[in-house]
Amino acid sequence: MSKASLELGGGNWAAKDGKLLGYAVGDTSGKYLPREFDFTRGADIAATRVNKDGLIEKYRENLLLQSNNFGTTWAISNASLTSGHAGYDGSSDAWQCEASGLATVLQSVSTSGVQTFSVYAKAGTENGIFLRADGVNNPRCFFNLDSGTLGSILGGVIDANIEDVGNGWHRCSITYSDTTNDARIYVANNSNGFPSSGNIYIQDAQLEQGLVATDYLESGATTGKAGVLEDLPRIDYTGGSASLLLEPERANDVENSEYHSGSTYANNNVSTTDNQAISPEGVQNAAKIVLDSGTNTSNGGHYFQFGSTAGTDYTISVFAKAGEYRYFTFTYGSYSAGGGHFDLQEGTLLGTITNANYSNVVASIEDYGNGWYRLVVSLTDNSSVSGRFLSMKPSPDASVPSNNNYSSTGDGTSGAYIYGFQLEEGSYPTSYIPTYGVSATRNGDDITYNGMQSKGIFGANAGTIFLDIKRAASYDNTEIVWNFRDSSDNDMLMLYYEREGECDVFRLRNQLDTEFTTDSFTLSFSPKIAIVWDGTSRLEIFGNGSKITKTGGNFSSDVSIDDMVRQRLDRNTTEFSQILFFPTALTDSECIALTTL
Repeated sequence: MSKASLELGGGNWAAKDGKLLGYAVGDTSGKYLPREFDFTRGADIAATRVNKDGLIEKYRENLLLQSNNFGTTWAISNASLTSGHAGYDGSSDAWQCEASGLATVLQSVSTSGVQTFSVYAKAGTENGIFLRADGVNNPRCFFNLDSGTLGSILGGVIDANIEDVGNGWHRCSITYSDTTNDARIYVANNSNGFPSSGNIYIQDAQLEQGLVATDYLESGATTGKAGVLEDLPRIDYTGGSASLLLEPERANDVENSEYHSGSTYANNNVSTTDNQAISPEGVQNAAKIVLDSGTNTSNGGHYFQFGSTAGTDYTISVFAKAGEYRYFTFTYGSYSAGGGHFDLQEGTLLGTITNANYSNVVASIEDYGNGWYRLVVSLTDNSSVSGRFLSMKPSPDASVPSNNNYSSTGDGTSGAYIYGFQLEEGSYPTSYIPTYGVSATRNGDDITYNGMQSKGIFGANAGTIFLDIKRAASYDNTEIVWNFRDSSDNDMLMLYYEREGECDVFRLRNQLDTEFTTDSFTLSFSPKIAIVWDGTSRLEIFGNGSKITKTGGNFSSDVSIDDMVRQRLDRNTTEFSQILFFPTALTDSECIALTTL
């Protein structure tokens, strides 16, 4: 509306330097004046979002310093390096590495977990390169730069790759799970050996968490960073449209969310192999789960063991895609506990699995594009038995499972694909939290705005706020969506929703429920809500095109605008498509038009 004094979203979300930017739209000059909303998520690298390309986007970091300046923090042994040579990217940023013995270029690091070490390389008078991560198992590999093939692979390497990038250049990488003391590059030949002379060309080294080498990040005196950075507002495109994603603090207790052949998992009558398919992240780091040949897998599965607490709500989730098999079973507890059977071709839930040890079992499936679906099971674990486990097992097309019927026989090659295993405490799922050897915690999102009157968002005694909520699909007891606070950070006016039996209801109240309440009103998820006050006796709320009946209280006596110096969009799994602020009290008809779906 033209009367709006400030807008966030509406397809025009913007973030910069840890700030969410709103724009004044009522300025008579016709200019858009940026207003900054403070955003914090703490020292957090575990958050993800779905970007505008529909892919899961993570935090990324090149853990090496001076990643293409080998004459600085790199230690050089039996070699001489010269810069300024033609690179793989059309630049003159490559380095010639000339051997005079066992030629080594290394950088000391202190890292652990699942990592990928990569470098671009080209043959010179010699035609091989050798990469090594010095640690417990010393993962290492030879690469033939003439044929573009792998040589000997040693020391517990999870995966090794050589990618032709043109003009004789290749990107060479090793992936491993280890504690690493240094990353090493050696001049080698094409027969898995080390020459005493000769040269090769190298450029752009990278060490990062994860199962694949991602796009190169330049580093200098500090590491190179990209993706979902610390304190970055997450503009999320789940479902295709942009929205602001706010979530509470959650932890993924699965230590290796993508490394499915890792030691934290167990297999019974199934096998898993990593890096077999393009994942919802857009890179080849999805695993394949395969039924063993000729084995009846009624009690089989791929699972993660953990200790559970009786009476606690848990949510498990995994991304899955059909392979030779389209049907998939995903459960919490044991193979006959709470969970669901899913059709990965049609994207449907075939049935919910129940067990007397679990209550409030809810199974669901969400489309993530390119044949990928996120399977979710939420429940209350009523058992005090420790060592519970999560199991998942594809079932062949010919045997659609009924409730608690897991029987199927494999051929040793057929199966389905999985990515992003997550276990979190809570009665609903939150966005994916990647882990690389230890559990990880994503801190809660916190967005606030101070000095509302002084910056002209609201009038002296009147105003309207409009919230277009894309999703508020939480089932916890009480979830605050938005609130005003005073100078002492006390809640003055709050919009919140809560679970009442089988209904989700919204409420508006002030700090003391007994002083001001409204009748609870039931709205579908993704409602449009307007709250309006005139500074005297009017305080009204509208939802989805209707005026909500209220009981008791008024704005002037219960909530003083002079005391409302701060507002907050709360961190409770809420997504906002648009937020508008008005310096006047809109009329009933304007509020009804504004909130009509």
